[in-house]
Amino acid sequence: MVEQLIRLIVHSRSILARDSTTTKILDHSTIGVDEVANWQAKYHLSDDVVIRIPGPIDTVSDFEVDEVPVYEGFFESGFRDRVPLLVAKVSEALEISPGQLNPPSWRTLIALQNLGDLEGLTIGVAEVLYSYAITQLNGGERRYHLHPRGRELPVQEIAKKNRKRVPSFDGRWTEKFAFMYLPGFSTVWCTADISSVDPSFGEKTIKQVLELPIERRQVPFLVSKEVLERCSIWGVVALAEYKRALEVMSAKKAAPSENDDEVQFIKSNKRQAATALVSSSKKKSRASGSTPRVCPSSSSDPATVLANLNTKVFPLTPVILPDGDSLASIQLIQGDLLQAMSQLFHLCERMGDHASLKADLAELTFQLREEKDNVLAKEKEIKALKLKVRNQDEAGSLAAAKNVSLREQLERREEEVCDLRCTAETFDAEKTMATDRWDLEGALKQYKMVKTFEAEFQGLPAPTFKGEQSIPSRTETEKTPEPVTDDPPAS
Repeated sequence: MVEQLIRLIVHSRSILARDSTTTKILDHSTIGVDEVANWQAKYHLSDDVVIRIPGPIDTVSDFEVDEVPVYEGFFESGFRDRVPLLVAKVSEALEISPGQLNPPSWRTLIALQNLGDLEGLTIGVAEVLYSYAITQLNGGERRYHLHPRGRELPVQEIAKKNRKRVPSFDGRWTEKFAFMYLPGFSTVWCTADISSVDPSFGEKTIKQVLELPIERRQVPFLVSKEVLERCSIWGVVALAEYKRALEVMSAKKAAPSENDDEVQFIKSNKRQAATALVSSSKKKSRASGSTPRVCPSSSSDPATVLANLNTKVFPLTPVILPDGDSLASIQLIQGDLLQAMSQLFHLCERMGDHASLKADLAELTFQLREEKDNVLAKEKEIKALKLKVRNQDEAGSLAAAKNVSLREQLERREEEVCDLRCTAETFDAEKTMATDRWDLEGALKQYKMVKTFEAEFQGLPAPTFKGEQSIPSRTETEKTPEPVTDDPPAS
Protein backbone atom coordinates (compact mmCIF):
# COMPACT_ATOMS: atom_id res chain seq x y z
CA MET A 1 0.00 0.00 0.00
CA VAL A 2 2.82 2.40 0.91
CA GLU A 3 4.71 1.49 -2.27
CA GLN A 4 1.64 2.23 -4.39
CA LEU A 5 1.21 5.59 -2.66
CA ILE A 6 4.85 6.49 -3.28
CA ARG A 7 4.55 5.57 -6.96
CA LEU A 8 1.37 7.67 -7.21
CA ILE A 9 3.15 10.70 -5.71
CA VAL A 10 6.16 10.28 -8.02
CA HIS A 11 3.86 9.87 -11.00
CA SER A 12 1.96 13.06 -10.09
CA ARG A 13 5.20 15.00 -9.78
CA SER A 14 6.41 13.68 -13.13
CA ILE A 15 3.17 14.80 -14.77
CA LEU A 16 3.54 18.28 -13.33
CA ALA A 17 7.17 18.46 -14.40
CA ARG A 18 6.33 17.22 -17.87
CA ASP A 19 3.56 19.80 -18.32
CA SER A 20 5.84 22.64 -17.25
CA THR A 21 9.15 21.77 -18.93
CA THR A 22 8.43 19.80 -22.09
CA THR A 23 6.96 20.37 -25.51
CA LYS A 24 3.99 18.16 -26.31
CA ILE A 25 4.82 15.55 -28.95
CA LEU A 26 2.19 15.49 -31.66
CA ASP A 27 2.65 12.05 -33.25
CA HIS A 28 0.75 8.97 -32.07
CA SER A 29 1.78 5.34 -32.27
CA THR A 30 0.70 2.87 -34.92
CA ILE A 31 1.91 -0.09 -32.87
CA GLY A 32 -0.77 -2.53 -31.75
CA VAL A 33 -1.11 -6.01 -30.32
CA ASP A 34 0.01 -7.73 -33.51
CA GLU A 35 3.17 -5.65 -33.81
CA VAL A 36 4.19 -6.29 -30.19
CA ALA A 37 3.52 -10.01 -30.61
CA ASN A 38 5.70 -9.92 -33.72
CA TRP A 39 8.49 -8.24 -31.71
CA GLN A 40 8.30 -10.92 -29.02
CA ALA A 41 8.44 -13.74 -31.59
CA LYS A 42 11.03 -12.19 -33.88
CA TYR A 43 13.48 -11.13 -31.15
CA HIS A 44 12.76 -14.01 -28.72
CA LEU A 45 11.78 -11.70 -25.88
CA SER A 46 11.31 -13.24 -22.47
CA ASP A 47 7.87 -13.57 -20.95
CA ASP A 48 9.11 -11.29 -18.15
CA VAL A 49 9.43 -8.40 -20.62
CA VAL A 50 6.45 -6.08 -20.12
CA ILE A 51 5.54 -3.89 -23.12
CA ARG A 52 2.56 -1.55 -22.87
CA ILE A 53 0.75 -0.63 -26.06
CA PRO A 54 0.06 3.15 -26.27
CA GLY A 55 -3.52 4.30 -26.18
CA PRO A 56 -5.19 6.14 -29.08
CA ILE A 57 -4.37 9.55 -27.58
CA ASP A 58 -0.96 8.69 -26.11
CA THR A 59 2.15 10.28 -27.52
CA VAL A 60 5.74 9.20 -27.01
CA SER A 61 6.11 11.63 -24.10
CA ASP A 62 3.22 10.00 -22.19
CA PHE A 63 5.27 7.17 -20.69
CA GLU A 64 4.63 6.42 -17.04
CA VAL A 65 7.00 5.98 -14.11
CA ASP A 66 9.44 3.06 -14.64
CA GLU A 67 8.72 3.05 -18.38
CA VAL A 68 10.91 3.86 -21.39
CA PRO A 69 9.68 4.44 -24.97
CA VAL A 70 11.08 1.71 -27.24
CA TYR A 71 11.17 1.17 -31.01
CA GLU A 72 11.75 -1.91 -33.13
CA GLY A 73 15.15 -0.52 -34.14
CA PHE A 74 16.28 -0.94 -30.50
CA PHE A 75 15.57 -4.69 -30.62
CA GLU A 76 17.13 -5.01 -34.06
CA SER A 77 20.42 -3.68 -32.64
CA GLY A 78 20.54 -6.20 -29.77
CA PHE A 79 18.39 -4.69 -27.04
CA ARG A 80 16.33 -7.27 -25.16
CA ASP A 81 15.35 -6.97 -21.49
CA ARG A 82 17.55 -4.15 -20.15
CA VAL A 83 19.01 -0.92 -21.42
CA PRO A 84 22.63 -1.42 -22.61
CA LEU A 85 25.19 0.06 -20.28
CA LEU A 86 26.57 2.68 -22.67
CA VAL A 87 23.07 3.82 -23.65
CA ALA A 88 22.22 4.11 -19.96
CA LYS A 89 25.38 6.10 -19.24
CA VAL A 90 24.80 8.53 -22.12
CA SER A 91 21.15 9.01 -21.14
CA GLU A 92 22.21 9.53 -17.53
CA ALA A 93 24.83 12.09 -18.52
CA LEU A 94 22.33 13.97 -20.70
CA GLU A 95 19.60 13.66 -18.04
CA ILE A 96 17.09 12.35 -20.56
CA SER A 97 15.09 9.18 -21.08
CA PRO A 98 16.84 6.53 -23.20
CA GLY A 99 13.80 6.63 -25.48
CA GLN A 100 14.71 10.17 -26.54
CA LEU A 101 17.70 8.80 -28.48
CA ASN A 102 16.76 7.65 -31.96
CA PRO A 103 17.29 4.01 -33.09
CA PRO A 104 20.48 4.72 -35.14
CA SER A 105 22.03 6.23 -31.98
CA TRP A 106 21.20 3.10 -29.99
CA ARG A 107 22.73 1.02 -32.78
CA THR A 108 25.96 3.04 -32.68
CA LEU A 109 26.19 2.97 -28.88
CA ILE A 110 25.61 -0.79 -28.74
CA ALA A 111 28.29 -1.27 -31.39
CA LEU A 112 30.72 0.86 -29.35
CA GLN A 113 29.92 -1.07 -26.17
CA ASN A 114 30.46 -4.41 -27.91
CA LEU A 115 33.69 -3.14 -29.44
CA GLY A 116 34.95 -2.23 -25.98
CA ASP A 117 33.99 -5.66 -24.65
CA LEU A 118 35.75 -7.51 -27.46
CA GLU A 119 38.92 -5.43 -27.50
CA GLY A 120 39.24 -4.93 -23.74
CA LEU A 121 38.79 -1.13 -23.99
CA THR A 122 36.78 1.14 -21.74
CA ILE A 123 34.39 3.17 -23.88
CA GLY A 124 32.22 5.60 -21.95
CA VAL A 125 30.42 8.91 -22.36
CA ALA A 126 33.62 10.91 -22.95
CA GLU A 127 34.67 8.59 -25.78
CA VAL A 128 31.22 8.89 -27.36
CA LEU A 129 31.18 12.68 -27.12
CA TYR A 130 34.72 12.91 -28.50
CA SER A 131 33.52 11.42 -31.81
CA TYR A 132 29.87 12.49 -31.81
CA ALA A 133 27.85 15.54 -30.84
CA ILE A 134 24.46 15.02 -29.23
CA THR A 135 22.12 17.15 -31.35
CA GLN A 136 18.38 17.52 -31.49
CA LEU A 137 16.56 16.11 -34.47
CA ASN A 138 14.58 18.37 -36.76
CA GLY A 139 11.11 19.16 -35.50
CA GLY A 140 11.96 20.44 -32.03
CA GLU A 141 10.41 17.42 -30.31
CA ARG A 142 13.43 16.77 -28.06
CA ARG A 143 14.56 13.66 -29.82
CA TYR A 144 18.33 13.34 -30.11
CA HIS A 145 20.89 11.59 -32.29
CA LEU A 146 24.66 11.18 -32.57
CA HIS A 147 26.04 13.64 -35.11
CA PRO A 148 29.64 13.01 -36.28
CA ARG A 149 32.07 15.76 -35.35
CA GLY A 150 34.03 15.50 -38.59
CA ARG A 151 36.73 13.18 -37.27
CA GLU A 152 37.27 9.59 -38.30
CA LEU A 153 34.54 7.59 -36.60
CA PRO A 154 35.41 4.69 -34.29
CA VAL A 155 32.76 2.48 -35.88
CA GLN A 156 31.70 2.42 -39.51
CA GLU A 157 28.01 2.27 -40.43
CA ILE A 158 26.59 0.77 -43.62
CA ALA A 159 26.14 2.99 -46.68
CA LYS A 160 22.98 5.06 -46.88
CA LYS A 161 21.79 3.27 -50.02
CA ASN A 162 21.69 -0.04 -48.09
CA ARG A 163 19.77 1.23 -45.05
CA LYS A 164 16.24 0.88 -46.39
CA ARG A 165 15.86 -2.73 -45.23
CA VAL A 166 17.24 -2.08 -41.70
CA PRO A 167 14.49 -1.29 -39.12
CA SER A 168 16.86 1.05 -37.25
CA PHE A 169 16.71 3.42 -40.23
CA ASP A 170 12.97 3.25 -40.80
CA GLY A 171 11.86 6.68 -42.00
CA ARG A 172 8.60 6.49 -40.01
CA TRP A 173 10.15 5.26 -36.76
CA THR A 174 8.60 8.12 -34.73
CA GLU A 175 5.14 6.59 -35.26
CA LYS A 176 6.13 3.06 -34.19
CA PHE A 177 6.77 3.20 -30.45
CA ALA A 178 5.58 1.35 -27.35
CA PHE A 179 6.32 1.64 -23.63
CA MET A 180 8.51 -0.93 -21.88
CA TYR A 181 8.87 -1.50 -18.14
CA LEU A 182 12.47 -0.46 -17.36
CA PRO A 183 12.79 1.11 -13.89
CA GLY A 184 15.46 3.59 -12.92
CA PHE A 185 15.47 6.10 -15.74
CA SER A 186 14.18 9.62 -16.25
CA THR A 187 10.43 9.92 -15.91
CA VAL A 188 10.33 13.20 -17.86
CA TRP A 189 10.66 13.90 -21.57
CA CYS A 190 13.06 16.81 -21.24
CA THR A 191 15.89 18.78 -22.83
CA ALA A 192 19.36 17.23 -22.83
CA ASP A 193 22.14 18.73 -20.69
CA ILE A 194 25.69 17.99 -21.89
CA SER A 195 27.53 20.92 -20.35
CA SER A 196 29.05 18.79 -17.56
CA VAL A 197 30.87 16.35 -19.87
CA ASP A 198 34.38 17.02 -21.24
CA PRO A 199 34.82 15.11 -24.56
CA SER A 200 38.62 15.50 -24.51
CA PHE A 201 38.94 12.71 -21.93
CA GLY A 202 37.95 10.17 -24.59
CA GLU A 203 40.67 11.04 -27.12
CA LYS A 204 43.20 8.44 -25.96
CA THR A 205 40.80 5.50 -26.11
CA ILE A 206 39.37 6.56 -29.49
CA LYS A 207 42.87 6.69 -30.95
CA GLN A 208 43.41 3.12 -29.77
CA VAL A 209 40.14 2.12 -31.40
CA LEU A 210 41.15 3.71 -34.70
CA GLU A 211 44.27 1.54 -34.79
CA LEU A 212 42.13 -1.59 -34.97
CA PRO A 213 41.41 -3.21 -38.36
CA ILE A 214 38.43 -1.65 -40.09
CA GLU A 215 36.76 -5.07 -40.45
CA ARG A 216 36.43 -5.29 -36.65
CA ARG A 217 34.91 -1.82 -36.43
CA GLN A 218 31.98 -2.36 -38.76
CA VAL A 219 28.62 -1.69 -37.07
CA PRO A 220 26.78 -4.61 -38.78
CA PHE A 221 29.45 -6.96 -37.42
CA LEU A 222 29.42 -5.42 -33.93
CA VAL A 223 25.62 -5.78 -33.59
CA SER A 224 25.49 -9.26 -35.13
CA LYS A 225 24.30 -12.27 -33.17
CA GLU A 226 27.80 -13.77 -33.09
CA VAL A 227 29.22 -10.68 -31.38
CA LEU A 228 26.26 -10.06 -29.08
CA GLU A 229 26.56 -13.58 -27.70
CA ARG A 230 30.18 -12.86 -26.71
CA CYS A 231 29.58 -9.43 -25.18
CA SER A 232 28.07 -8.08 -22.00
CA ILE A 233 24.66 -7.46 -23.58
CA TRP A 234 23.98 -11.19 -24.14
CA GLY A 235 26.98 -13.38 -23.41
CA VAL A 236 27.49 -12.56 -19.76
CA VAL A 237 29.14 -15.87 -18.83
CA ALA A 238 31.62 -15.84 -21.71
CA LEU A 239 32.60 -12.23 -21.06
CA ALA A 240 33.02 -12.87 -17.33
CA GLU A 241 35.29 -15.85 -18.01
CA TYR A 242 37.34 -13.81 -20.43
CA LYS A 243 37.77 -10.99 -17.94
CA ARG A 244 38.59 -13.52 -15.26
CA ALA A 245 41.27 -15.03 -17.50
CA LEU A 246 42.80 -11.63 -18.10
CA GLU A 247 42.93 -11.01 -14.37
CA VAL A 248 44.51 -14.37 -13.57
CA MET A 249 47.02 -14.34 -16.40
CA SER A 250 48.12 -10.80 -15.53
CA ALA A 251 48.69 -11.98 -11.91
CA LYS A 252 46.31 -9.39 -10.59
CA LYS A 253 45.15 -10.47 -7.18
CA ALA A 254 42.32 -7.95 -6.94
CA ALA A 255 38.82 -9.27 -6.41
CA PRO A 256 36.75 -9.65 -9.59
CA SER A 257 34.52 -6.71 -10.35
CA GLU A 258 30.85 -6.99 -11.18
CA ASN A 259 29.75 -7.05 -14.77
CA ASP A 260 29.34 -3.55 -16.06
CA ASP A 261 26.13 -4.48 -17.75
CA GLU A 262 24.64 -5.41 -14.37
CA VAL A 263 24.72 -1.84 -13.14
CA GLN A 264 21.51 0.13 -13.31
CA PHE A 265 21.21 3.84 -12.66
CA ILE A 266 18.46 5.06 -10.36
CA LYS A 267 17.92 8.79 -10.32
CA SER A 268 16.35 10.90 -7.58
CA ASN A 269 13.53 13.31 -8.19
CA LYS A 270 16.08 16.11 -8.51
CA ARG A 271 18.05 14.05 -11.05
CA GLN A 272 21.41 14.60 -9.39
CA ALA A 273 22.89 11.33 -8.09
CA ALA A 274 23.22 7.84 -9.58
CA THR A 275 23.29 4.72 -7.45
CA ALA A 276 24.75 1.45 -8.71
CA LEU A 277 22.75 -1.59 -7.62
CA VAL A 278 24.28 -5.08 -7.93
CA SER A 279 22.15 -7.60 -9.82
CA SER A 280 22.18 -10.08 -6.96
CA SER A 281 19.70 -7.96 -4.98
CA LYS A 282 16.02 -8.67 -5.21
CA LYS A 283 15.21 -5.12 -6.26
CA LYS A 284 17.64 -5.29 -9.14
CA SER A 285 16.21 -8.60 -10.31
CA ARG A 286 12.76 -7.13 -10.38
CA ALA A 287 13.88 -3.92 -12.13
CA SER A 288 15.71 -5.73 -14.88
CA GLY A 289 12.74 -7.96 -15.58
CA SER A 290 14.95 -11.07 -15.83
CA THR A 291 16.62 -13.66 -13.64
CA PRO A 292 19.90 -12.77 -11.93
CA ARG A 293 23.05 -13.11 -14.01
CA VAL A 294 25.46 -16.00 -13.47
CA CYS A 295 28.49 -14.72 -11.59
CA PRO A 296 32.04 -15.42 -12.83
CA SER A 297 33.89 -18.42 -11.45
CA SER A 298 35.63 -17.78 -8.14
CA SER A 299 38.49 -20.16 -8.90
CA SER A 300 41.86 -18.55 -9.53
CA ASP A 301 43.51 -21.75 -10.75
CA PRO A 302 44.98 -21.06 -14.24
CA ALA A 303 44.11 -24.55 -15.43
CA THR A 304 40.48 -24.02 -14.44
CA VAL A 305 40.42 -20.61 -16.07
CA LEU A 306 41.91 -21.96 -19.30
CA ALA A 307 39.43 -24.81 -19.31
CA ASN A 308 36.57 -22.32 -18.89
CA LEU A 309 37.99 -20.23 -21.73
CA ASN A 310 38.25 -23.23 -24.03
CA THR A 311 34.72 -24.46 -23.25
CA LYS A 312 32.83 -21.19 -22.89
CA VAL A 313 34.66 -18.40 -24.70
CA PHE A 314 36.21 -20.35 -27.58
CA PRO A 315 33.99 -23.45 -27.87
CA LEU A 316 34.30 -23.62 -31.66
CA THR A 317 38.00 -22.76 -31.88
CA PRO A 318 40.37 -25.72 -32.42
CA VAL A 319 43.25 -23.82 -30.77
CA ILE A 320 43.96 -24.91 -27.17
CA LEU A 321 45.38 -22.19 -24.97
CA PRO A 322 48.80 -23.09 -23.54
CA ASP A 323 49.36 -23.53 -19.83
CA GLY A 324 51.22 -20.80 -18.05
CA ASP A 325 50.84 -17.24 -17.00
CA SER A 326 50.77 -15.64 -20.46
CA LEU A 327 48.52 -12.61 -20.88
CA ALA A 328 50.03 -11.87 -24.30
CA SER A 329 49.06 -15.27 -25.67
CA ILE A 330 45.46 -14.81 -24.58
CA GLN A 331 45.27 -11.36 -26.11
CA LEU A 332 46.89 -12.65 -29.32
CA ILE A 333 44.44 -15.53 -29.61
CA GLN A 334 41.56 -13.22 -28.78
CA GLY A 335 42.68 -10.83 -31.52
CA ASP A 336 42.98 -13.68 -33.99
CA LEU A 337 39.53 -14.90 -32.99
CA LEU A 338 38.00 -11.46 -33.45
CA GLN A 339 39.70 -11.10 -36.81
CA ALA A 340 38.39 -14.52 -37.87
CA MET A 341 34.92 -13.66 -36.57
CA SER A 342 34.84 -10.38 -38.47
CA GLN A 343 36.11 -11.99 -41.67
CA LEU A 344 33.59 -14.81 -41.37
CA PHE A 345 30.79 -12.33 -40.73
CA HIS A 346 31.71 -10.20 -43.75
CA LEU A 347 32.05 -13.36 -45.85
CA CYS A 348 28.57 -14.46 -44.84
CA GLU A 349 27.36 -10.95 -45.51
CA ARG A 350 28.86 -11.03 -48.99
CA MET A 351 27.34 -14.47 -49.56
CA GLY A 352 24.01 -13.10 -48.47
CA ASP A 353 24.51 -10.17 -50.81
CA HIS A 354 25.43 -12.66 -53.55
CA ALA A 355 22.24 -14.62 -52.90
CA SER A 356 20.28 -11.40 -52.87
CA LEU A 357 21.96 -10.32 -56.08
CA LYS A 358 21.18 -13.70 -57.59
CA ALA A 359 17.53 -13.33 -56.65
CA ASP A 360 17.54 -9.78 -58.00
CA LEU A 361 19.20 -11.06 -61.18
CA ALA A 362 16.52 -13.72 -61.55
CA GLU A 363 13.85 -11.09 -61.02
CA LEU A 364 15.51 -8.78 -63.53
CA THR A 365 15.82 -11.68 -65.99
CA PHE A 366 12.12 -12.39 -65.61
CA GLN A 367 11.32 -8.72 -66.08
CA LEU A 368 13.65 -8.59 -69.09
CA ARG A 369 11.90 -11.60 -70.59
CA GLU A 370 8.55 -9.93 -70.08
CA GLU A 371 9.86 -6.71 -71.57
CA LYS A 372 11.27 -8.67 -74.50
CA ASP A 373 7.90 -10.32 -75.09
CA ASN A 374 6.24 -6.92 -74.89
CA VAL A 375 8.78 -5.51 -77.35
CA LEU A 376 8.20 -8.39 -79.75
CA ALA A 377 4.45 -7.88 -79.49
CA LYS A 378 4.94 -4.17 -80.13
CA GLU A 379 7.18 -4.96 -83.11
CA LYS A 380 4.47 -7.21 -84.53
CA GLU A 381 1.93 -4.45 -84.06
CA ILE A 382 4.31 -1.99 -85.71
CA LYS A 383 4.87 -4.36 -88.67
CA ALA A 384 1.10 -4.83 -89.05
CA LEU A 385 0.60 -1.07 -88.93
CA LYS A 386 3.41 -0.54 -91.46
CA LEU A 387 1.79 -3.12 -93.77
CA LYS A 388 -1.55 -1.41 -93.31
CA VAL A 389 0.02 1.95 -94.08
CA ARG A 390 1.74 0.48 -97.14
CA ASN A 391 -1.58 -0.93 -98.36
CA GLN A 392 -3.23 2.39 -97.74
CA ASP A 393 -0.43 4.13 -99.64
CA GLU A 394 -0.85 1.74 -102.56
CA ALA A 395 -4.61 2.23 -102.48
CA GLY A 396 -4.03 5.97 -102.39
CA SER A 397 -1.66 5.73 -105.33
CA LEU A 398 -4.22 3.70 -107.28
CA ALA A 399 -6.93 6.16 -106.34
CA ALA A 400 -4.71 9.03 -107.42
CA ALA A 401 -3.96 7.31 -110.76
CA LYS A 402 -7.66 6.61 -111.23
CA ASN A 403 -8.42 10.19 -110.38
CA VAL A 404 -5.92 11.34 -113.01
CA SER A 405 -7.51 9.00 -115.55
CA LEU A 406 -10.98 10.27 -114.66
CA ARG A 407 -9.78 13.83 -114.99
CA GLU A 408 -8.37 13.04 -118.43
CA GLN A 409 -11.65 11.40 -119.41
CA LEU A 410 -13.54 14.39 -118.09
CA GLU A 411 -11.35 16.73 -120.06
CA ARG A 412 -11.95 14.66 -123.19
CA ARG A 413 -15.68 14.68 -122.51
CA GLU A 414 -15.56 18.42 -122.05
CA GLU A 415 -13.70 18.75 -125.35
CA GLU A 416 -16.29 16.51 -127.05
CA VAL A 417 -19.10 18.57 -125.54
CA CYS A 418 -17.42 21.70 -126.82
CA ASP A 419 -17.11 20.11 -130.28
CA LEU A 420 -20.75 19.05 -130.18
CA ARG A 421 -21.80 22.53 -129.18
CA CYS A 422 -19.78 23.95 -132.03
CA THR A 423 -21.29 21.38 -134.39
CA ALA A 424 -24.81 22.19 -133.19
CA GLU A 425 -24.21 25.87 -133.61
CA THR A 426 -22.84 25.24 -137.12
CA PHE A 427 -25.80 22.96 -137.94
CA ASP A 428 -28.28 25.58 -136.74
CA ALA A 429 -26.58 28.22 -138.81
CA GLU A 430 -26.51 25.98 -141.90
CA LYS A 431 -30.10 24.96 -141.33
CA THR A 432 -31.13 28.56 -141.13
CA MET A 433 -29.25 29.35 -144.27
CA ALA A 434 -30.74 26.34 -146.09
CA THR A 435 -34.24 27.21 -145.02
CA ASP A 436 -33.84 30.69 -146.31
CA ARG A 437 -32.78 29.40 -149.76
CA TRP A 438 -35.51 26.64 -150.14
CA ASP A 439 -38.87 27.46 -151.81
CA LEU A 440 -41.24 25.13 -150.07
CA GLU A 441 -44.36 26.26 -151.91
CA GLY A 442 -42.76 25.76 -155.34
CA ALA A 443 -41.43 22.40 -154.27
CA LEU A 444 -44.91 21.34 -153.17
CA LYS A 445 -46.35 22.28 -156.51
CA GLN A 446 -43.73 20.31 -158.29
CA TYR A 447 -44.42 17.35 -156.02
CA LYS A 448 -48.11 17.51 -156.82
CA MET A 449 -47.37 17.74 -160.52
CA VAL A 450 -45.13 14.69 -160.36
CA LYS A 451 -47.75 12.66 -158.48
CA THR A 452 -50.48 13.68 -160.92
CA PHE A 453 -48.29 12.82 -163.90
CA GLU A 454 -47.39 9.49 -162.37
CA ALA A 455 -51.06 8.63 -161.76
CA GLU A 456 -51.98 9.49 -165.32
CA PHE A 457 -49.07 7.45 -166.59
CA GLN A 458 -50.22 4.49 -164.57
CA GLY A 459 -53.86 5.01 -165.47
CA LEU A 460 -54.89 5.82 -161.98
CA PRO A 461 -57.19 8.59 -160.87
CA ALA A 462 -55.43 11.83 -160.18
CA PRO A 463 -54.73 12.52 -156.48
CA THR A 464 -56.74 15.26 -154.94
CA PHE A 465 -54.31 16.19 -152.11
CA LYS A 466 -57.27 17.08 -149.90
CA GLY A 467 -56.78 17.08 -146.09
CA GLU A 468 -53.04 17.70 -146.27
CA GLN A 469 -51.49 20.49 -144.27
CA SER A 470 -50.83 23.58 -146.25
CA ILE A 471 -47.39 25.16 -146.32
CA PRO A 472 -47.38 28.79 -145.24
CA SER A 473 -46.06 31.27 -147.69
CA ARG A 474 -42.72 33.06 -147.17
CA THR A 475 -44.50 36.27 -146.20
CA GLU A 476 -46.46 34.49 -143.44
CA THR A 477 -43.31 32.77 -142.17
CA GLU A 478 -41.47 36.05 -141.79
CA LYS A 479 -44.42 37.62 -139.94
CA THR A 480 -44.62 34.71 -137.37
CA PRO A 481 -42.05 35.27 -134.50
CA GLU A 482 -39.99 32.35 -133.26
CA PRO A 483 -40.87 31.14 -129.76
CA VAL A 484 -38.42 31.96 -126.94
CA THR A 485 -37.15 29.01 -124.98
CA ASP A 486 -37.68 30.64 -121.58
CA ASP A 487 -41.24 31.79 -122.39
CA PRO A 488 -43.98 29.58 -121.01
CA PRO A 489 -46.13 27.80 -123.59
CA ALA A 490 -49.38 29.48 -124.66
CA SER A 491 -52.43 28.17 -122.92
